[in-house]
Amino acid sequence: MLKRYLLALIFPAFLATVYSIALNQYPAFANEHWLWSLIYYTLLCGIFNLVYYLLRRSAEFTGLLLAGIVVRLLLSLVAILIYALQFETQFAGFSIHFIPHYILFTIFEIRYLSQLIKSQETHEK
Repeated sequence: MLKRYLLALIFPAFLATVYSIALNQYPAFANEHWLWSLIYYTLLCGIFNLVYYLLRRSAEFTGLLLAGIVVRLLLSLVAILIYALQFETQFAGFSIHFIPHYILFTIFEIRYLSQLIKSQETHEK
């Protein structure tokens, strides 16, 4: 399960890095703060996936998943709002990096959760 946990973090981080490096080749979309977005999502998803793994047998696991998704969305909105207030002129370029990072990490988080739930079901049988 540790392998799946690490893949759920490393693979989207790799894809997000490739995406941002490619996007930075175009001056209209270039942003030097894209790495902060990558670090933010890697840490945030790492923490949430660890919590999901530790509490996977809990009776309130479904509620935990819903709360985790909502909290992650709200934290991301707060992060992008703070960036917008700090760097108004660079906000558009940053958001073009930030939003696909969110989508990539969400896709791989869902994949990790589906594997976690399937392994949980096989252990219960």
